[in-house]
Amino acid sequence: MVKMIAVFTGIFVLLVMAVYGYGVNGRLPDGVNVSGWLPGKMRYPAFQKALASRLDALDKQTVYVSGGQKIADAAQELGLAEPVRPGVTFTLRQLGVRWNAQEIEAELAPLFQGTAWSRARARWRFERELTLTARVDTAALQRTVDAAWAPLQRTQPADAERRITAGDRVVYKPHRAGYRVDTAKLAQALTARLPGPLWAAVQPAPPLRQELALRRVEPPLTLAKLQARGVRGLVSAFSTPIRSKGAGREHNMSAAAQQMYDMELAPGAVFDYARVIKAAEKNFGFRAAPVILNGKMVPGVGGGICQVSSTLYAAALRLGLEIVERRNHSLPVSYATLGQDATYAGGYINFKFKNTTGHHLVIRTYLEDGRVVAKLFGSMPEGVSYDIVSKTVKTLAPKVKYVRNTSLPIGSEQVLQKGKEGYVVETYRYKKMNGRIVSSERISKDTYKAQPALVAANTGNTPLPNPAEPRKEPDVIEDGVAVAW
Repeated sequence: MVKMIAVFTGIFVLLVMAVYGYGVNGRLPDGVNVSGWLPGKMRYPAFQKALASRLDALDKQTVYVSGGQKIADAAQELGLAEPVRPGVTFTLRQLGVRWNAQEIEAELAPLFQGTAWSRARARWRFERELTLTARVDTAALQRTVDAAWAPLQRTQPADAERRITAGDRVVYKPHRAGYRVDTAKLAQALTARLPGPLWAAVQPAPPLRQELALRRVEPPLTLAKLQARGVRGLVSAFSTPIRSKGAGREHNMSAAAQQMYDMELAPGAVFDYARVIKAAEKNFGFRAAPVILNGKMVPGVGGGICQVSSTLYAAALRLGLEIVERRNHSLPVSYATLGQDATYAGGYINFKFKNTTGHHLVIRTYLEDGRVVAKLFGSMPEGVSYDIVSKTVKTLAPKVKYVRNTSLPIGSEQVLQKGKEGYVVETYRYKKMNGRIVSSERISKDTYKAQPALVAANTGNTPLPNPAEPRKEPDVIEDGVAVAW
């Protein structure tokens, strides 16, 4: 019995010693294969040194990256003044190639670290196949490419441009594309062929050759996209005479016109004159010029801005656009036909219309030769036109308002202000196809209130027949932004 115990104890000790020796072995296990490299039973420090040496050789491996004729063609298309090299030689390191050496060492580390038992267990379970893989540091590759083909890489794409000439022609300038080295494809090509046969060599091999691809970069707004907006030519125009002269009034009209010069409306977009006036006041400021206050011309600031809105309104009517919001002036204005004006009063009255053409619409407004001009550029169906007709359906006689003046002889009167007739006007739009009327619609029914005569009288003890009463409605400023009190 004692003999058997001694035998088993000896066997156990031998096994323990064998396991311990297996675990603390400082060499690689037999049969380790690193992507075809068989380091054998190399000690781990020697293996690390050999691995670093081989990777260093790979890092120094040169690659001739060539774009060939593609580079020359792109440079010619872009009209580059600086020469662009068709190909450049780099090292793999310069191209951003990086290796998974740390991952390989991490897989081997349990074989040489920890207790003897943990090392032995790791060796027993260890898979002999290790794979060397390459990845590309895209940021490093991008820096290398940007420096090597700088003239090409820094050329920016340019949007297509649309210009309307002084003769109302719509002219297009094509966009300019850019070209970029396709670094994603280059990185993919490099990782696909690495490490390959190079891994077996300790010294760098002859230069590799790698074709690069170019990527065409279009600008956000290409010629096709810009032309698809449908701004083909002049589709409506109208002008009104500047009858009321004055530097302040002309400045105000010019400010409003400049603010919406070449404004572009997308299909379905609504033009908002209040926004134009707010921006014009901020960008250009308004000057002193008469405005309409409660139906009377008074000194103010911003006078004249409604001639611009009225001129644009007339052009919009003649294009068949939907009028969203519009009011006539309280008084007839000299520059517009009754029923075809559009006033503006901040916070009360606005002028809006909707682009219902189905295409983009460009507004061009300006002052020229004593007139306010409004032009609309876009697309209009062939043969379609519009006529605008305004009819006075009723004339309103002015009332007479009396104020008492006891300095006058009893029974006498004095005319202080002559009355003016008012009008009720209906405006119609007739749609024509090749000169023939195909439809009609009433656009508006406007009332221009009669302006009462104001008469001073001394009726003694008799009450005035129709005394003037204080105004109860809020003050409304038309054709301007403020009153000069």
